[in-house]
Amino acid sequence: MIAPLAPLADELVLPKSSSSPFNSTSLDYLLRNIGITELVVAGLLTDQCIDHTVKDAADRGYTVTCLIDACMAESAERHRAALSCFRGYGRLRTVAEFVAAPP
Repeated sequence: MIAPLAPLADELVLPKSSSSPFNSTSLDYLLRNIGITELVVAGLLTDQCIDHTVKDAADRGYTVTCLIDACMAESAERHRAALSCFRGYGRLRTVAEFVAAPP
């Protein structure tokens, strides 16, 4: 565990066992019950878990922003290909763009 990224005592942790947290956790149920409609996605790997998460979130009606420089695949080429693949499912923003003008 990377200490600065460790969850705080009052933060929920939902261990997942599939590419998308929507398929193997209660994430959708939790988000809906607390009124969340917009998601910001970052992590690894762009062409696997990020791809599935962005598409699954959009299919469930969430507004999705993927932070393109806060994700990565095993190569820059695979990263770019994945971003191109799910481009229509949500916004693609850099971290700086998101900070300057959040959704």
